[in-house]
Amino acid sequence: MKKSVAIVFILISFMSCKNSKLDKIGKWDLVSDYYQATYQIIQHNGHFVCKLDYYNDGIKVLHPTNTDEDIIFRNIQFRDQEKNKPDAISGATKKTDKTLYLHSLSKDTLKAIYYVKSQQKTEYWTRKK
Repeated sequence: MKKSVAIVFILISFMSCKNSKLDKIGKWDLVSDYYQATYQIIQHNGHFVCKLDYYNDGIKVLHPTNTDEDIIFRNIQFRDQEKNKPDAISGATKKTDKTLYLHSLSKDTLKAIYYVKSQQKTEYWTRKK
């Protein structure tokens, strides 16, 4: 009896975790005063990836090429609740992580964190309607 309860609990946990990832699939608009971007989260070769769908910073405008070059993040980590841990990155630490960390703030809002030249970048994305 205890084994069957444990198995049911594990299956429910796995399914809810998987569904929360599937809820992120779709197009997301960047919230920024400085540039415009639209990202698309898709499943590609069995993994979740993030493609750049549109970018405009006033100087450079990018549109999708419908190739793998559109994929800007091949490693996405979904976190439904942001962990309040320091990232331990200083100017002396070289962080070459190409991971996109996505935190759900609401059903239609994500906090996206990634690193460029060892510097943490944080963006807020809203679901494109």
